[in-house]
Amino acid sequence: MDPLSTATAFATIVGLIGNFSAERRNAASANYEEFMEWLIKNNHQELVALITRSNTTATSIKTLLNEGREELIARLQSLDASLAQLATGFNGFRDIALAVYPGAELSDQALSLIEQFVDSGASKVLTSRYIDGELVLHILEGGSGNLAYSDPRFIEDDLNTLLEFELLRLDHNGRGDRIYIITRNAVRFVQGYRAGT
Repeated sequence: MDPLSTATAFATIVGLIGNFSAERRNAASANYEEFMEWLIKNNHQELVALITRSNTTATSIKTLLNEGREELIARLQSLDASLAQLATGFNGFRDIALAVYPGAELSDQALSLIEQFVDSGASKVLTSRYIDGELVLHILEGGSGNLAYSDPRFIEDDLNTLLEFELLRLDHNGRGDRIYIITRNAVRFVQGYRAGT
């Protein structure tokens, strides 16, 4: 498989699952064997070889195809929106993503939060509130200080967006305070964003 095909294999497989499902909209169900036959018929032998080399990939595709059509479409739409939001951070893909999903761009504040978190070298941020209700994001484990933000009205929305796109994970301490944990995806996203700007 050539380097470009390898670099886009995931997106290609996901797109083809969507195309296969769309073509079979009147069928009660679709199965893995039918999907593999469809790939061969549509000249995707390299992907067939890639899929059959990995039991995990084959099993995941079987699981997706065994779901109801509506559930599969909902998952594909959610994945598409997530990828579009992440793509807004990369030159060349930003305009395409925004054309398809005009509201997909990370806010400046969300982008600033994830950049500060990555730059801090920390693995966790603990939330607490001052008496006046202001949310404080304390940097833990590997860094010090607080993450800064300028728009308290949308801080919760921005944190939830970063969770939704798996740039952060959520945990809680013994008192129930939220702890945000950095992910490898966040580090890769910030590196890609900076390389593309």
